[in-house]
Amino acid sequence: MHSTRMLALLTSLTAAAAISAQIRLPPPDLAPGASYRVLMVTVGSRDATSTDIADYDAFVQNDAAAVPQLVALGTTWSALASTAAVSARDHTMTDPTPAGPTGVPIYTPDGTRIADDYDALWGAATTPLLAPPAVFSTGSYANTQTWTGSRSTGLPRNPYVLGNAGLVALGGTNNAAAVWFGDGGGAQSTLANRHLYGMSGMLTVPSVPATQTIRLGTPANPAAYVPGTTAPIIGQAWNPGIDHTTFAPGSAFDLAVLGWAASNVVTPAYTGTVLVDQLVGINLTALPGSRFLLALPNEPGLLGVPLWSQGVSLDTSGAILLANAIDITIGNL
Repeated sequence: MHSTRMLALLTSLTAAAAISAQIRLPPPDLAPGASYRVLMVTVGSRDATSTDIADYDAFVQNDAAAVPQLVALGTTWSALASTAAVSARDHTMTDPTPAGPTGVPIYTPDGTRIADDYDALWGAATTPLLAPPAVFSTGSYANTQTWTGSRSTGLPRNPYVLGNAGLVALGGTNNAAAVWFGDGGGAQSTLANRHLYGMSGMLTVPSVPATQTIRLGTPANPAAYVPGTTAPIIGQAWNPGIDHTTFAPGSAFDLAVLGWAASNVVTPAYTGTVLVDQLVGINLTALPGSRFLLALPNEPGLLGVPLWSQGVSLDTSGAILLANAIDITIGNL
């Protein structure tokens, strides 16, 4: 019988990693080293009177700068919109030519893939996006209109481009068809305030090695708590165990305790040195010697998060016997 108390543990994991409940970047469906880009909707809104795309770039960049998770990506954000001087797809380097798959997958800030490549991004007139781009820079739902000045091909919708003296074309974020970027989305006076789409630069999923390091403590505990046969990788189960060949052969059950800090405390309450502080969860098995199973969620925000764990056995006399610690880093390879 296994008892993992996963709800409390995963809640703590999420808090410790400072994960937004809504932003999931890098996207969880991509492997380490894969390239991608992010399309977001600005939280702020403004008019469309300027003829200079640089003004809209600055607006989009400032919007992204208010979101720590986007800042951490280390990218530059550009306005996905057309003026008389530049098309949205040229400005963001998302031109789908030549024919055939071109570019990289496009995601919203919550990790939703909306297009497999640039061809799919600008082909909504015939094949809808995989999902509407209805996500603000903060990761929350965005059912609104945006200035695009464009057609769904990413080309200017003349004369309704940004900076036009009359009307400017609009996109609808809650639509996966061509309306998302201007076709049939209507137009409005440049004096109105509307949101903008922002496109990130090229991004790469980082490679974060998962680690398992044995720590014996001082005085040293028996080296009986063994690393998992699988590393602590997001989306997988980590399975350390206790070897009872020489350690606590009369164990009634085993525990693996996990915490956010290392410790080195000797106390008469236990046989051995306490090596983990700030306990957040216990993985318990009724079968001594069985491996523990800690299912790590597929949350990119956990990449690089350290955890400290220690093996513990309770023998039939009630004595609490402490084994070594295993300090881990959660990774994706």
